[in-house]
Amino acid sequence: MNIYKLVFFQIIILISAKASCGDTDYDGFSNISKDFSLPESLKRFARLRCLQTYPQADFHNFTNTHDTQCFLQCFLYKMGLMNLSTRGLDSNKFLDLWDDIDEAFEEKCMDKFKFDEPLSGNCADTYHKLMEYRSHCLELFEFTFGQNSTWNSKEPSKSIGQSASEFCDSIEEGVETVTENSQSPEISFLGHYKSKLECLFQNYHYLDGYGRIDESEIILSYEEAQVNNEDSRQVIKMCVHHANGNYHENNLKDEVFELQTCLKKYSPEFPYVSQRRDEVSREY
Repeated sequence: MNIYKLVFFQIIILISAKASCGDTDYDGFSNISKDFSLPESLKRFARLRCLQTYPQADFHNFTNTHDTQCFLQCFLYKMGLMNLSTRGLDSNKFLDLWDDIDEAFEEKCMDKFKFDEPLSGNCADTYHKLMEYRSHCLELFEFTFGQNSTWNSKEPSKSIGQSASEFCDSIEEGVETVTENSQSPEISFLGHYKSKLECLFQNYHYLDGYGRIDESEIILSYEEAQVNNEDSRQVIKMCVHHANGNYHENNLKDEVFELQTCLKKYSPEFPYVSQRRDEVSREY
């Protein structure tokens, strides 16, 4: 994002202010109930992060090793496909993913597989459940977890080499048309700005697969900008807490707006951090 856009966004914020994987306890917010989407860019990012955590994982053949088991659980979680209540697979999200893919239902494999079975939350149980799924629904497994699927997602996705800001500029934002009978131009513009901010933060990966603010990714972005210190981490922790307090099912705009407002107010480094993360986003 060029410096003029960053300055413009920060001015608008100031005016408007008058938002680990492995054997882990996955709790907190309930799963998002709106139609679920899984852009290719999120798959790439989830795979990257999980391979950084489990570098010995066999992500081609998925042989039964501890790293591969925990890589798959991490991958499932990072993509937002885990049911946080049961630790198992989220059947509704899987169905949303395949709803627009005609080939997905030609296999008739869905009748043979129990998606909603609760799991213990440990890597081995998740791995064996996913291998069972793979044995029944190989093509669907490859589409979701593998790299050999011939099916293409219809979800708009950022390309490698494209920054988050370039991608968000390129897609329709659903801007409301301002007429005499509509909301005021200020309110309509603010709504459009929040939508843009949501897109940016999703592609900065400041939001996890469940719509919550991912504190670890914000800290990492400060490390990328070489401004990570104890003071910045305390500010991040505070702002993440405030932003997650604005989480609403099916509407993440207030959450990201609160995060942006808080970080801009208490962290003078944040404009540079977000500019740097925008450049880094080209890599995935």
